[in-house]
Amino acid sequence: MFKSFLLVSLRNLKKNKGAINISLLGLLIGLTASQFIFNYLYHEITYDHQLSSKIYRIEKHRLRNDEVIYKNALTAFRQAPDEVKINPDTESFFRLKQFGKSRKEFVNFHSQKDYTAKIRLEGVYFADSSIFDFIPFSFSQVNQSQLKSANTIMISESSARKIFTAKLSDINIVNDTYFISRISKVDSTKLRIVGIYEDFPANTHLRPGAVASMVSFENQQNSGNLSNEEVYSYVKVNGIAEGGAFYRSETTQNSSSEYDETLYFRPVQEIHTAVGVSNAPEPGIDANLIFLLLVIGSIIMILADANYINNTILNSVDRMKEVGLRKLLGAGEKQVFTNIMTEFLFFN
Repeated sequence: MFKSFLLVSLRNLKKNKGAINISLLGLLIGLTASQFIFNYLYHEITYDHQLSSKIYRIEKHRLRNDEVIYKNALTAFRQAPDEVKINPDTESFFRLKQFGKSRKEFVNFHSQKDYTAKIRLEGVYFADSSIFDFIPFSFSQVNQSQLKSANTIMISESSARKIFTAKLSDINIVNDTYFISRISKVDSTKLRIVGIYEDFPANTHLRPGAVASMVSFENQQNSGNLSNEEVYSYVKVNGIAEGGAFYRSETTQNSSSEYDETLYFRPVQEIHTAVGVSNAPEPGIDANLIFLLLVIGSIIMILADANYINNTILNSVDRMKEVGLRKLLGAGEKQVFTNIMTEFLFFN
């Protein structure tokens, strides 16, 4: 009986192969396109969700008549520690200072055999040692667990692959000495590599290619330079403020212009969907675009399913004569149903 069901199904497929192939192709394209969109949306929506919801980035906003006219992701060097002192809702902080003028920076690599090479790394920052209390680093090699000492640096595995010609398993930074230095006439201080950590997921804006001790940067600056807005400041917030973005209650009137300046605390999980923020480490995505893509993906999936169902119904109407003839020859409803389901399972 099963053999006869299969033969009937093959004959129907051969008879209507054009319509069936078009129907299946439309369904396949629609589901593939919608799945691609949904995977992209999942990547965007879960951005920075592996980080604690208590982490906030401090931003400097300018307001005119209570309307935000400028958003700056950078703050002064002392902003975060001063905020922790005066704001009871903040308990700790860390800062990131870009190594050079751009996110991608050429550096000099120095081996213990006086070998020097110019390497291009991405996402190199000076960082406070407290960064390890905020971000879950996973070390594959470590000589020093924290960046408390001056002139030290830790690199990601992807950066290590660019630097070292040998396999990472053959590199031992605990016993051997390797250095990285900036390509600069002003500052050529060598930073010793004291750790190699695993790469961060792609859906986080905090994925440094290397982190150097902030003590190294601070020792090279004078008090005037530390007042410039050039660091990313992050704080851990507890208490009443936790749970959403907020402004600090105090504002500062700028004497030379007609705007006020205030601090804005943005949850780390909302940073990627923040638009119009100057000096952000990477561009974000508009939340309206995410919603639009969600609607488009849903429409594509619904249309693909509806088209397939419609074609299936039309094919069933065309086969009514066949079903009627088989019933006339003695086939029961169970046999007809089994034949149709067999065809469906094998060819759909």
